[in-house]
Amino acid sequence: MHISTGRRFSAIAAAVIALTTLVAADDNPIASYTAQAVDITAPAGAATGRVEIQITRWSTDAERDQLNTALWEKGQEAMLDVLRKLPTVGVIRGTGQAGYDLRYARKTEMNGGNQQIILATDRPISFWESATIAESTQYPFAVVELRLKPNGEGEGRMSIAARLSANKATKTLMLENYSAAQVQLQNVRADK
Repeated sequence: MHISTGRRFSAIAAAVIALTTLVAADDNPIASYTAQAVDITAPAGAATGRVEIQITRWSTDAERDQLNTALWEKGQEAMLDVLRKLPTVGVIRGTGQAGYDLRYARKTEMNGGNQQIILATDRPISFWESATIAESTQYPFAVVELRLKPNGEGEGRMSIAARLSANKATKTLMLENYSAAQVQLQNVRADK
């Protein structure tokens, strides 16, 4: 089923609003990040805002392995079921908003002191999406991928309607298509 550009943007905008207005727990964060979010599917400058991320704990190897096993053996839906059962690991929010619980947060040290951070949660499916059996219901995750330099600065991408993939050699979860993510995260900074 083809989704018109207007309907697709409306679905993305509704999901962004839902992600930034649901209530989330605020435990003591062990890591915090801020970024400027830019919706690259919108007209220039039409959809920007500040994003705040607080991590209260990192996902364990066992949680990562549960998600990978579900994905490799049974697919995205089984992985979604596992993700929904994981405890909260943090929150993502727009400035001044209550936020939305994260269910997966994993930091990987890369070459040269760089870091890759993957954050994931299930995303709310709007009434319009479910009623029209929209193509976007095939993408049940909200995923953030941050790429930070040793100084704690970098860039990232956020996809409100995403699929996850995993590298079998490294067991690393990642956005299925990083370059196709709808939201660029600019001026990403790890808060000290």
